[in-house]
Amino acid sequence: MAKMYEAIATVNLSTSTSTSIEFTSIPSVYTHLEILHSGRSTGAAFGQRLSFNGTTTGYGDRYLQGYGNGIESGSNAVSQGIYAGQAQVSSSTTSTFTNGRISIPNYAGSKFKGVLVDHTTEANGTVVYNDLLCGLWSNTAAITSIKLSGGTYAQYSTFTLYGVR
Repeated sequence: MAKMYEAIATVNLSTSTSTSIEFTSIPSVYTHLEILHSGRSTGAAFGQRLSFNGTTTGYGDRYLQGYGNGIESGSNAVSQGIYAGQAQVSSSTTSTFTNGRISIPNYAGSKFKGVLVDHTTEANGTVVYNDLLCGLWSNTAAITSIKLSGGTYAQYSTFTLYGVR
């Protein structure tokens, strides 16, 4: 059987800004989850953080980031959540947004939860940030809510949560 994507929920900041994006009451009927997003910050760049079920522990990640003429890699073990890339800054070219995909396989299973992030911050200028990341939430609970936070998302930022059957 072919995989089927179903939109579960969309957050579209068409008339306002927000300091976080949340998806709640996520059903456990899918194989895995994906979030596609297009976002921008109202101010300086901020590193988006991804957290689950309102918890503040058990997060870690490894990342590879390319930018301009540089590249860096590293890891984080933080309480705020898994790093999910930079949000486009307000001083960047007008109407440019960060775009990314967050994949969460086996989100309803009884094992630790892995996360994959593919993220691009393109400012139509000289520096482009490309992030590849693998994260881990060391918790066996099924994921029933997801929160992205770290700064203030600008008007017209859009986030869609998909379930994959």
